[in-house]
Amino acid sequence: MTEESNGRHSKDARPRPMTWVWAGLLGLFLVAGVVVGYFVIGPDKESDPKPTKPAETITAPAPTPVITPSPRSEGSAFYNSMPSTVGAYVLVGEEDNALWKDAKAFDAYVLKYSDGTHEILLMAGQWRTAEAAEEAFAGFNGESAWPGKDAVLSPTPAPCPKAPDPDTAAIWLNRDAIFEVQAPDGGAARFYCDMPY
Repeated sequence: MTEESNGRHSKDARPRPMTWVWAGLLGLFLVAGVVVGYFVIGPDKESDPKPTKPAETITAPAPTPVITPSPRSEGSAFYNSMPSTVGAYVLVGEEDNALWKDAKAFDAYVLKYSDGTHEILLMAGQWRTAEAAEEAFAGFNGESAWPGKDAVLSPTPAPCPKAPDPDTAAIWLNRDAIFEVQAPDGGAARFYCDMPY
């Protein structure tokens, strides 16, 4: 009787197979929950993250003149089309361009612009035909010419080249007109970009 009760007792004390299965599944779910929680929350993530402020873009204002242009007299259509302001520069003086008239320009000027501190000279001339202007241009400084602008005496967008070093001169052809900038203190590239022609 003792052996039977011992045998029966040891049979009842063994865990049932289904208990092991449930314990294994529970352990597996616990491990999976910890792993998923780690990757979702992460060790460095705050539970209540602070909103980030978007980066501000600061755009510099376009240069504007600080001095007043000199009064202008009426002249030819070409002369009247020359701007009184170019970027931060204003027209402060002009005279005939005898050198370009000797190169067969029928209308040519030396225009003096200033921003109150620096001066820029703009030589502007118009020829009777685009072919005559091209011939004169080749004789000026065509090998170091800047990109031409398409239309005669009408504002047109043009690519703004990278400022050369030194940034003291620019010359370009606009069909039957030639423009040359002399900027001893620099700023020729900016003036070229701001010029409508």
